[in-house]
Amino acid sequence: MRRAPCHVSVEWSATELTDEDWAWYRSAHRSETAKDNKVSDGAWVDEYGTLTFFGGGRIMSVTSLVFRDAKSVEPLAKEMMRVADRVENLPEHITRPECDPGAKGAVEILGGEPTIVRQSMVNLYPEKGNAVACGWSTDLAAVTVTVMGSAKDDSVTYFWDNLPNSKKVKGVGKRAVVSAEMGTLFFETGSGRVVRVEASESEASEKQLVALAKAMTKTHK
Repeated sequence: MRRAPCHVSVEWSATELTDEDWAWYRSAHRSETAKDNKVSDGAWVDEYGTLTFFGGGRIMSVTSLVFRDAKSVEPLAKEMMRVADRVENLPEHITRPECDPGAKGAVEILGGEPTIVRQSMVNLYPEKGNAVACGWSTDLAAVTVTVMGSAKDDSVTYFWDNLPNSKKVKGVGKRAVVSAEMGTLFFETGSGRVVRVEASESEASEKQLVALAKAMTKTHK
């Protein structure tokens, strides 16, 4: 019997944070449609099934891109909380040349130079090979460009198909959609991968998101 692949996305805050930081983050990021979760004080689950929580000085989130529900990831969330206080703070800038084409666009969206840069290679299991993940942030906003996976994967295109108030965009990859309201743009590369461009708490315009996406097609071809 062949089991379906389980895509899981995990994120940790790069530095140790306080309860006050968590309270601010929660007020800024928790949507009205989100539901509370008991995995930690103030934890919530959004409409995409992402569980966001706080423990050991770290803001963390975990998403199952297949099941899109909190119950499937709660055991992992609890384990993350158990080891959170052992995680070391990372250098403020971790860079890769593949992200350089997007640096100018990220600065435009952030309204200034990023204070934290996170860029790395990630495994695209169950696909073969890796892809670069690019992130730039300030104390108040963040911009990321990540490869979600194959455009043939329903668990990937689910987010594309359900992007609120989206519109098609020409001139970015094979096809693209953008929602300035959500600060998100998806585009499909020539090789059939879906790339997500996302701006959090930055009030990015559609023009800025498109410009960044176009710049990153130099890397994501």
